[in-house]
Amino acid sequence: MKAVLGLMVILLGLSHAPVSSVLLVSACLSQGEMRVSCSSEGGDSPQYSWTLDGRTLTDAELLSGNNESKNIILKQHVSGRLTCSVRNNVSYVYKEERISTCGVETYCDGRQNGAQCYGALGGTVDIQLIDTTAEIPRYGLFKNSLRILDVRKNRFLHNTIAHRSLFFPSNGKFRINNLSRNDSGNYSLQPFDSNGRSLGQRTLQLFIQAPVTSVLIVSECLFLGQMRVSCSSEGGDSPQYSWTLDGRTLTDAELSSGNNKSNNITLKQHVSGHLVCSVRNSVSEVYKEQSKCTCDISLPICGLRAVVVIVLLIGISIYFTWKKKKNEKAEASAALQAEFPENSVLMVEMRGSAT
Repeated sequence: MKAVLGLMVILLGLSHAPVSSVLLVSACLSQGEMRVSCSSEGGDSPQYSWTLDGRTLTDAELLSGNNESKNIILKQHVSGRLTCSVRNNVSYVYKEERISTCGVETYCDGRQNGAQCYGALGGTVDIQLIDTTAEIPRYGLFKNSLRILDVRKNRFLHNTIAHRSLFFPSNGKFRINNLSRNDSGNYSLQPFDSNGRSLGQRTLQLFIQAPVTSVLIVSECLFLGQMRVSCSSEGGDSPQYSWTLDGRTLTDAELSSGNNKSNNITLKQHVSGHLVCSVRNSVSEVYKEQSKCTCDISLPICGLRAVVVIVLLIGISIYFTWKKKKNEKAEASAALQAEFPENSVLMVEMRGSAT
């Protein structure tokens, strides 16, 4: 019975292709949620499972999908080390990625005229408009000459985006939630005294950028033992790249092409260690790490040597086999000559057959 079960397991294993690799792709949605897709390279009947910081992903953290889904949507403020595992009857692989919340919060000091502020798409920005409202009876905030905020004696008279913004009179901070591309533009703050006279004007620029959500590193060995490494980011406006090796900045002495700010680099021979590609813009920063081994050019040479050695061994074996048979034949001929006269009938027949 055990033999039958063992045979069934072997046959089942032979009928399934193993899973060879896993790819994670994530993207922020408009309300701060994150869509994550897990795809496997090859493999029959793949089964998926998710963990966050080493524990099973719970329904409380999921907006859609479940712990066995291929595609899931995480709720706002879910962050940590996310792992997707893929298995079937003959293999098991996994991929992990550190994710941060999509609702990125940024801060800008708008008290200086001409300030430049950055907000994350789908996130929140806090703009410090004034120090205190105690001595300013009335002020207005305009975007491209359109009044969006009007406050008098700490009471709102007008707010065009009240459904997603807050103003804190106690500290003069203006908060905009769920940022969109349309929030980009030129803003101006105009305070007034009790008689309605303007107390001047300050301007600021607000730029909305999509945050970088994930990073992918792809490496390949070149002919001369060098390694080409490519770093690509998923989403994100105006990404900037940087590299470290074993916790320090990658130097020009270790690079055959590219530099520490390139997304594609070529490492020289014998450069190895813990390689990290970091991608950032004005609202986010993510990174991907990879243990990098040298591309040993001796491997293909050794492979060629192995082929040459095998051919030589086969040739030597054939030669000695032929030599042995020739010697055996010569010994047999000598033994016959010693036993029978040179002109005997048997020797004459043997010489005739040999010719």
